[in-house]
Amino acid sequence: MAPIPEAIRPWLNLFKMFIHLWNLKSAPRNYFSAKFQTLYAQVLRLNAVIDVENQRYEEALNKFRKMNEIAKAIDHPATLAMSYTLI
Repeated sequence: MAPIPEAIRPWLNLFKMFIHLWNLKSAPRNYFSAKFQTLYAQVLRLNAVIDVENQRYEEALNKFRKMNEIAKAIDHPATLAMSYTLI
């Protein structure tokens, strides 16, 4: 089993990619599709769990809140349910 910092590196890279795509002003329409937003919400959840593990509770709570906003916007019940984990 890989050490935690080594194991989370791929997740952090994925999160950075989603943040970059999310913040693009001229992003193609498919980046804002329900599927993309669902994946982004799940990446937020994974990062929130890592924040909880590292006792960064405020950051984790902010990520769960953002996930909740996305879930409501795309009307995705499973993502909405997962977003209430720590809210």
